[in-house]
Amino acid sequence: MSDAEFYELLFTLMADIDTQFQFWLTMTFALIVTTFFAGERLNTYLRVFLTVLYAAACGLIVMRWNVAMIFVGDIAELAGKQVAELPSRTFTGSLRMGVFLLGSIGAGAFTVYWHRMGVAASPEICDAPGDEA
Repeated sequence: MSDAEFYELLFTLMADIDTQFQFWLTMTFALIVTTFFAGERLNTYLRVFLTVLYAAACGLIVMRWNVAMIFVGDIAELAGKQVAELPSRTFTGSLRMGVFLLGSIGAGAFTVYWHRMGVAASPEICDAPGDEA
């Protein structure tokens, strides 16, 4: 495997990991927005269901990241590269996982405990300026 082929494959795997992270950001934002605007209308069972569904999707993303990282290591080994020098094994990967874990736990807790916060999407927050009746 030439260096060009190695880096092309490596960047393809890194792009896949980035795409999965972007999907996670989208689904986390959707969960928070849904909880904020529909929180008062969600009963406890639906709130727990949304959180479990979100947690399952997060689990799938972590598994896909893990598989991609295994592939990166395998490809590096086949190409004779040092795995520790690869960008996927550096601070960036650790930071991405930290953001993922903290964000996932925070979004799940926000969804489950929204009703205890006593904050609702009030008309002052939801209405655009000039919509006063």
